[in-house]
Amino acid sequence: VVENVMPAYRRDGDVVVAVLDGELTVKRLRLTPAGVVLQADNSEHPDIVVPELSELTIWGTVTYCLHKLNRTKFR
Repeated sequence: VVENVMPAYRRDGDVVVAVLDGELTVKRLRLTPAGVVLQADNSEHPDIVVPELSELTIWGTVTYCLHKLNRTKFR
């Protein structure tokens, strides 16, 4: 479940649905003194340090995960 949270209520550590320079991603939002980092929870994917001139839009904050994410095969 994704909530459209106002920017003032976003916190360091929130899981967000973001668009960075036209690419959609779901990552953990890290607000650091050096800037914004989109942190991957999966070690197989790199963290993204958001460059200052990038276009970053946060669509919403992930608030719940209702599992059963497996896809079934279609016949």
